[in-house]
Amino acid sequence: MTRRSVQEMRARDIMTRNLVTVYPDEDVSSALGKMQRHDINELPVVTENGKIVGLVNYESLLKRRSIPMSTKVENVMAFPPRVRENDSVIDIAETMLSAGYRAVPVTEGDHVVGIVSRTDLVGIVPDLRILRDIRVHEIMTASPQTVREDDTVDQARSIMYKLDVRALPVVDD
Repeated sequence: MTRRSVQEMRARDIMTRNLVTVYPDEDVSSALGKMQRHDINELPVVTENGKIVGLVNYESLLKRRSIPMSTKVENVMAFPPRVRENDSVIDIAETMLSAGYRAVPVTEGDHVVGIVSRTDLVGIVPDLRILRDIRVHEIMTASPQTVREDDTVDQARSIMYKLDVRALPVVDD
């Protein structure tokens, strides 16, 4: 796949269409159950007629560990940017990165028709010939935050939470 063909790819080419959704009045326990059963991290929050009103994701629920499982989804949902089926994959990736979301709903008017996640975007990477010419030093984080092998898990967790990252390099002497 060339750079040109990537620029021509649209949300409709990679989005997930068979959506698992949650209603605003469902509780957090129900949302977590759906995420676990379907092995997904984000659920569009929709009304009974399919109108999108938000998104609930696993990470945000984990960060709010103290909320009761009976809390309604409408009280914990986020409001991510929306994309349309004809939006380019490159624009969608930039939107997700700049807004800090791991997935964005694809809408037609006010109705959700799909979702594009990081997994969908990563799925096209093996076919990208343009990546063969890019060297790691061109895209790496030059001075990453690290933890030492004798740091506690709690210290690492705290750093990851503050940086909003899922992994840290572990270094020794």
